[in-house]
Amino acid sequence: MTYWTLDDKQRRIQIKPEEDAMHLAPGEIQDYGFIQLGVKGKNTFHARVVVQRLTEEQQKQRDTYLKERRRKGGHTQSANKKNHIQILATNITQEEMDEQTLYPIYSLRWQVEILFKTWKSLFEINDVQEMNTARFYCHLYGTLIHILLSSMIAFQCRYCLYERYQLEGSEYKCINHARNAIIETRGYSLYHLSSLKALIDNIYQNIYRHGRKDHRCRHKSPFDVLNIAYKVHFRAA
Repeated sequence: MTYWTLDDKQRRIQIKPEEDAMHLAPGEIQDYGFIQLGVKGKNTFHARVVVQRLTEEQQKQRDTYLKERRRKGGHTQSANKKNHIQILATNITQEEMDEQTLYPIYSLRWQVEILFKTWKSLFEINDVQEMNTARFYCHLYGTLIHILLSSMIAFQCRYCLYERYQLEGSEYKCINHARNAIIETRGYSLYHLSSLKALIDNIYQNIYRHGRKDHRCRHKSPFDVLNIAYKVHFRAA
């Protein structure tokens, strides 16, 4: 990937973030604004580029990750050249968000990955045996309905927990509790209002007791990034 901008005479001036970052202090950020990006001058696009030099702790984590990739036979030549920095390209302007806020907000993308993880790990949507087309559609739609119901109930329970007790629940754990409860009743509870209420109440109580968000050392949760006040520990119901 190459980076460049244009001078007053519309001549290209190449930008080398790896070299510029050597003059930055650990953790310091440099915002280039909107510049041109592309691979050898092809498929170029216009984006705002923000570069941050890694702290010593981040550098150790990056080196450990690259070492593991090399052990598994992965190619790390390009990553080794930039292992002291992280580069973020975005279409968000400086007026909309300053460079200090960009990286924490960008980390929220992991929430999308968690949802995909639940689809594969909990609902095994990618694990399908050989079957005819009609049966496959039934299986797929049934799984998607199960995912939808579990997610709706889980996230509503998380919302209620925060509204009532300022507690942060784990997305993965909450969806897992909802999924298991629906499986245990074999879906029969969904057909009657009283049994549906009992099912949701059971899920809510399980999430209250066992759905706490694990806070790793120095790892910010979505609530931390968004500056949402919450209580770290769950209490017994």
